Amino acid sequence: ETFERVNQNLRYRGRIRFRNHYHSSFDFTKNEIKAERKRSYYGSFTHFKKALLSNKLRKEGFRIYETKSLRYSKLKKIQAIDEKDVLVFKGKNWELGFNNYLLVEYMKERESPNFLMDAEFSSILYEDFIHDDKISRQPSKQVSILKLLDGPVELDLNGQIINKFAMTSYGYWSWERLANLVPLNYDPKFDNF
Repeated sequence: ETFERVNQNLRYRGRIRFRNHYHSSFDFTKNEIKAERKRSYYGSFTHFKKALLSNKLRKEGFRIYETKSLRYSKLKKIQAIDEKDVLVFKGKNWELGFNNYLLVEYMKERESPNFLMDAEFSSILYEDFIHDDKISRQPSKQVSILKLLDGPVELDLNGQIINKFAMTSYGYWSWERLANLVPLNYDPKFDNF
């Protein structure tokens, strides 16, 4: 429906349709496709929202921190927070609210080395690790940052953001973007490819 880039910010909105489109001439087997689908889901923004709404962030491998800085090196000075600190049920919708930035770590999967080489995305977080135009950091846990653009964000019961342009992301989630999306109703335990 819309797609625009203003300076370093990219915004898009549309309707996404997923369908199984397997053909025996593909280079991948059905099991390889299932494995890639799971890899795309775990640690994703969709996975985060489901864990947040079901009060299972820690169990699912996420840690959240409210911070005033985009720099990952400043994380040592802040305490982890819980779902109840940022999420409130408001009648028929959820409301996600925090000050400044919400830093999200996914502990169960390492960053891709390709992410660290992509300075447009990784340098925002790891500015303190850049020497001679290279990041002197080994892949570690995945780090993403959320920023609210106009106060708290409403989420429906399925975790869909009601106002799509009310929040922006930095770091790993902004790097993965569309290529790693899975359907909202995707469940890695019951993938019926």
